[in-house]
Amino acid sequence: MIMRSLAAAAVLSLALTSGAFAQPAEGRFQIEPVEGGVLRLDRATGGVEFCAEGTSAWTCEIVVAASTARADGADGSLAAENAALKARVTALEKRLAMIGALVEGAEVEGEAAAEARASSDLLQSRARRGIDEAVEVTGYAVRRFRDLYNVLTDDEVE
Repeated sequence: MIMRSLAAAAVLSLALTSGAFAQPAEGRFQIEPVEGGVLRLDRATGGVEFCAEGTSAWTCEIVVAASTARADGADGSLAAENAALKARVTALEKRLAMIGALVEGAEVEGEAAAEARASSDLLQSRARRGIDEAVEVTGYAVRRFRDLYNVLTDDEVE
């Protein structure tokens, strides 16, 4: 247990100090000497093993299990999802810029501009409804306070 903790700490410190995970891979395995043996990092799977020389041969013990799929997904699904999300962010940034331009009064043309105008109109409509609701609630509160005032002042007069 202590050996695994030491090996895990060594892997973490190795990654932070040497930049092993950020550097381009020259080969599949990276070997780093540690106290009592070596750590072997499999760059393809991410697995880490602690290897030490035994009485008759080298033996390796798994410290971090190798993943069954590559980091970007066996079928590239994460890369595809990433590309789709980047495209979505780009589209939303363009739409936001057009809405901002419309709010500032600039003239914007095209299909995206029509969509931006619709979004802007929707936001203005929601804002107007919110203001109308606030005015209605405030009017109700004022009427109730006036009624209460009238009741209290009518009792004093009599």
